[in-house]
Amino acid sequence: MKTKADITIPCVIIGYSCLFTVPLIIKSDFSLTGFGWLWVGFWSLVALFGIWKIEHYEINDNILIKRNFLGAFSKKRDLNTLVKYSKKNLDTDLPTNPFNIVRFFTSKAKYLKFQQILLEFDSQPVLKIDERTVNSMDYPLFYKQLKKHKTNT
Repeated sequence: MKTKADITIPCVIIGYSCLFTVPLIIKSDFSLTGFGWLWVGFWSLVALFGIWKIEHYEINDNILIKRNFLGAFSKKRDLNTLVKYSKKNLDTDLPTNPFNIVRFFTSKAKYLKFQQILLEFDSQPVLKIDERTVNSMDYPLFYKQLKKHKTNT
């Protein structure tokens, strides 16, 4: 099973990065001060973080593969070595997080109230899976596959 990436949050991150850098670069004709270069550098790192958050997951023959940065980086975990998984329901709606800027761009509740799955493996770092980065149609199927592998181990 292969999931599709949900690019809403990465697009918001990259959009804000462009909003705070492109006008400055156009206006200054690339003759920036030291602070200007720091500003552009910081927001460029933010844009790279947005690209990093484009995540794909794949389960093939008991191997979970997480791909980041448009598939350039990947982490592989053997689901046979899965020790435990935990699911947290997180709520970041207006009363609990008034600075959540994603709510201005979408009305889906998935971005305000979502699940985060922590997978713990033998002698490997914990792997986090965030519902907001997986396509809404693929997430329930993906979660069912993960549960099936945990009950088989």
